[in-house]
Amino acid sequence: MSQIELLQQLSTYIESSVPLMSENELSKLQRRLNGFQEKIDGAIQAIRFRPMAFVRFFRPEIASVSFAYTYNHGDDGGYSPYFDTATLEGCSYRPLDVIVQVWGKEFTYSNEHIETMDFQSIQSFVDTLQHPLLSLFGGYTPPDGEEWSKLWTLMRSTNLRDFNQGCVLLEGLIEGDGALRTALINTYSSHGIDELLGFHCNRWWMVLFVDDTIYNRSEGMIGDLYLDGYDLEYDFNLQETPADIIMAPIMIRVYQWISQAMKLNNASEQELQKIEELVEPFKQSTIDVMDEHEED
Repeated sequence: MSQIELLQQLSTYIESSVPLMSENELSKLQRRLNGFQEKIDGAIQAIRFRPMAFVRFFRPEIASVSFAYTYNHGDDGGYSPYFDTATLEGCSYRPLDVIVQVWGKEFTYSNEHIETMDFQSIQSFVDTLQHPLLSLFGGYTPPDGEEWSKLWTLMRSTNLRDFNQGCVLLEGLIEGDGALRTALINTYSSHGIDELLGFHCNRWWMVLFVDDTIYNRSEGMIGDLYLDGYDLEYDFNLQETPADIIMAPIMIRVYQWISQAMKLNNASEQELQKIEELVEPFKQSTIDVMDEHEED
């Protein structure tokens, strides 16, 4: 019997039993149902919190998101709360602050008056996640599981020096391991990039890996995207795919790995050209940024 069918049976039982209950029994039932409602509300909040799971995955030291409100005097004489800010406690990375600010406005619209969301509430979900780039190698069994695990520990680091070192090691493995190349090609051929790299946040995890050639800290910009301005809700919306410039550092690497594997496995020129066409918008976005820097 499915959960829905069980709930329907419970609903029918309660409806038929309520008229026969005493006041004391009804009070006990009401307290129990209120307790269920609190658990349901918490579960719904946790599900709506999942798009931020990438923060906990890559930055486990960040413990919570706090929300602040302004209070305006209403026509009824009372005060109504209006979302003001969402803050990642312990985070000093401006792009992430902007993302949580835009996300927080929508989240609090459905969860009025909430003051804090603790990442512990979705820790069990985070524990089920694997590195989004690892999904590119579905079905691969490494000959040395310990070394493979160490590689992905490096790849999980948002310290770009560690991450880049992991990428170099991975490129070496693609060069020398035919099974790894085949797994990459087969996975890419049978799945969409969004499916593989979406990571429950439409690829926004990639913002953690933009480098200083793209992220102008002094100007508060990623490429031509301002981190402070009127277009934040459009440019940094978790419900939309990030701009090419944000995804470029990761996507250029991904397509390089796929191209490398295909060349070594003797892919046709037509297949390789298709990869070049797919990576070109990401390369062009970085070229545009470099041109702007030179003009400045």
